[in-house]
Amino acid sequence: MLNQISLLLYLFSFISSHYLRSSTEDSSTISHYLSVNVPINGNSHSWHYYYIDLYIGDSLNKQSYLIDTSTSITTSPCHPFSKSTGQHQNGYYVVEEASVVKCKNDQDASCKFTRENAEGAKISGIYTKQVVRFNKDDAKPAVIPIGCTVNEEGFFYYQTADGIIGLANNEDSIINQLYKEGKINKRLFSLCFSQNGGYFTIGNINHSFHINSPIYFPITMKGVYALNINSVYLNFDNRYELHDLPAILDSGTTLTYFPSELSKFI
Repeated sequence: MLNQISLLLYLFSFISSHYLRSSTEDSSTISHYLSVNVPINGNSHSWHYYYIDLYIGDSLNKQSYLIDTSTSITTSPCHPFSKSTGQHQNGYYVVEEASVVKCKNDQDASCKFTRENAEGAKISGIYTKQVVRFNKDDAKPAVIPIGCTVNEEGFFYYQTADGIIGLANNEDSIINQLYKEGKINKRLFSLCFSQNGGYFTIGNINHSFHINSPIYFPITMKGVYALNINSVYLNFDNRYELHDLPAILDSGTTLTYFPSELSKFI
C-alpha cells in the first residue's frame, strides 16, 4: 500500500510573515529598510533542492545555503572549527575566535546547536556572529548570529550546497534576526520557485516575479508554516476529502506526504 505520494514541484509561490500581516498592507512603507531580491538557484528535478548564495564576513566568503522553511538555523562549515563535514560548493568561511557566541548561562562555553530532520540527516555546530551580505555590493550588511557547522551526517554531508538557511516561523530564524537588528521593520519574506531557480525577496514582496497573485493564508502552527487542506483532486476527477487536515509547507523537500488512503485513487 502506497503511503506517500511524490509530486514534482514546478511552481510554488509562498508569502510569509512571522505573525500574519494583512495582504492589503502597503509594502512601500518599508522602502527605507532592507528590501533585496536574491536569485535562487537549483530545481526540484535534478538538484532536488533550491539554494541561495550569501557573502559572509569582511572577506566576502561566498557560501551557498539550501532554503528550508522548516528549520531555524542558518549554518555552513567554517575554518578552523569544522571537523566531520563533506566536500561542498565553496570553501569554508573564516571565523575569528572573538566572533564565537557564548551561551547566556555559561559565558565560558560556546553556544551549540544540533538539528536532525525526518530523513535522519543531522547537523551540529556552534553559533558565531558574522557580517552577512545578500550581495557583494551591500553597503550596510547585517551583523547577526549564524552557525558554524562542525559535524554533518546524511544528506547534509553529501549535498553540494555548503549549508542551510533557516526561515522557520520562530525567534531564531534569519528573518527574525534581521528584524531585531533593525534591517527590516516587518518579519516578511517571499519565495518564488520556478522549474529552475527563482527569487528570494526579503523585507518586501515583488509581485513582478509572480505569474499570478500571491496566495495568503493564516499560519496555524507555531514554529512552522502550515495551512489546513479541505480536499485534493487526484487524476483530475477523483476528489478526496481531508476535512481541514493540517499540512506543513516545507521548501526543503520535494516529497508531498498525504494519508495512505489516497492510494486507492492511483
